Amino acid sequence: MNPGLVTNCWQTLIEQGATIDDLVKQARDRGYPVIELRQGCLGTAETTSLLARPDRLAQLARDCPEVDFDYAMSFPFLSPDANYQQEALVLGQEAALATAGRFVPHLRIVDVTTTGTLQEIAPNVDSLIDLAGTCRQKGIRLSLEHARQPWRLFYDTVCQVREALDESLHPAICFDPANFSLADEQELSAGLLGSLELSEISMVHVKQFRDGRFLVDHPQPAPGADTGQPEWRTQRNPHQHKSGNPLCGFRHGSRWFDPGHSQPARP
Repeated sequence: MNPGLVTNCWQTLIEQGATIDDLVKQARDRGYPVIELRQGCLGTAETTSLLARPDRLAQLARDCPEVDFDYAMSFPFLSPDANYQQEALVLGQEAALATAGRFVPHLRIVDVTTTGTLQEIAPNVDSLIDLAGTCRQKGIRLSLEHARQPWRLFYDTVCQVREALDESLHPAICFDPANFSLADEQELSAGLLGSLELSEISMVHVKQFRDGRFLVDHPQPAPGADTGQPEWRTQRNPHQHKSGNPLCGFRHGSRWFDPGHSQPARP
């Protein structure tokens, strides 16, 4: 499992004037082979409207050709009202292509806004199939992540897209155990991660999380959670029985780690 970083762990540094270029190089030099370029946390590599700037992002790949990048963005793909014509989706695909270098272009989309029960949410599956098909035609690996929705709805939707495209692994799944608490399904996460085929999973997000709360805010935080030195070895143990090379994305609430979906508008 390749350890990776998500750029929203650097949000404080970016707000203080650090450049995304320098931060990516620091991560490379610290030995992180995978970096997720997260919408909303890219500094000058995106517009003030949080639209990707593929030309600026491409420079990151040129400067760090040994790093495997993916571009991550928020989009309500589980909502029946999702607008699949918006510019952000086009730029997201361009960003994935621009940052691929010698790796497979990778676009990750998370739905952080759609809420409701299994009976209340009816995704526009046809449009999602079209998006996944377009990504396949362009050679882009598409990963989907749920956040505030029932897992069964999310996984059934992914399976419908795969069946329509006659693909067993496209789109892939970004698995975030902490997100199950956002849908009040925290009891499902451990068993599901163990039951999914490794080939279905593009990445696993790892956070300091307990009792439905991120540990930076927990009354009894894990050792190191409040200092930026969390015990990541403990976090990785549940996944060590799986072989292969998905991204293990470390995220935490410090200068180098992100506290998670604290703001619904962010991916």
